[in-house]
Amino acid sequence: MSAAAPSTPKLRMDPTPFPNFAELLEACAAFACLSGARYTQAMFQNIQGDDSDGDRVRIAAMPVVASYAGRISDGCFDVLLPDFRVAERWVVREGVFRSMVATCRSLDLWPATAKLAADDMTYQDVSEPLENIAQRLYDFSRCRAEAEEEEKNNERSLAATFVTEFGREHGLRPGPGDPPSEKMLFGFLERVKEWGERRHLSDVRPQLELLPTGLREKAEDWWQKNWKKVAIGTGVLVAGAAVAGMLFAAVANSNNNTQKTRRNSDEE
Repeated sequence: MSAAAPSTPKLRMDPTPFPNFAELLEACAAFACLSGARYTQAMFQNIQGDDSDGDRVRIAAMPVVASYAGRISDGCFDVLLPDFRVAERWVVREGVFRSMVATCRSLDLWPATAKLAADDMTYQDVSEPLENIAQRLYDFSRCRAEAEEEEKNNERSLAATFVTEFGREHGLRPGPGDPPSEKMLFGFLERVKEWGERRHLSDVRPQLELLPTGLREKAEDWWQKNWKKVAIGTGVLVAGAAVAGMLFAAVANSNNNTQKTRRNSDEE
């Protein structure tokens, strides 16, 4: 009897905020581990016929993928749509948050050493100077990490990205996004602009590559019109790719650490 093939690792994608997609996320966990938490029909249907891990995980997930895709194409998606909208908003909010953090880091405002209380984490108030916003972002990030909530947030963000890409790929129309997050982003950019002007800087680069494509384009256009010298830190990435890549790396590293711990326990 031949030895059983090792199981393909599965990416942890927490479906808690999107319960009606839980079956899909579980079925596609191994595929998502290979794809970096991305989904397109072309990517999923790329079967080589060589009995590789990639082929096996795609074939195993096909019945569930076909079921969900069929429900959408048949117009029977009333139950799925609310969770899809939650996922869309999650992707926008996470993209805006990470873009703000990356910008503050790039401007050496991490931490900003603003004289604020350590429990003052209301970074959403973008009416205040950039130094205050940066300090609150730093304190919020530190608090979330100390509470060991970062991993759970990453797993839910990966799930949100996968659900959003799956839904749009199979015909669910994009929603209105998340207006509060968009308003916060442009208020933040205004503070970045003021911060750079106060220091008479010629080169200020807001980090916009972590935003979903449509919002990133709006932000780039705003910056081009409002900053005296255009310099935007952007990449050539499709919507969600930068965030998904960052989150995938974090969760994959956590998976590897868990697997090592299990192997060590088995050896003992």
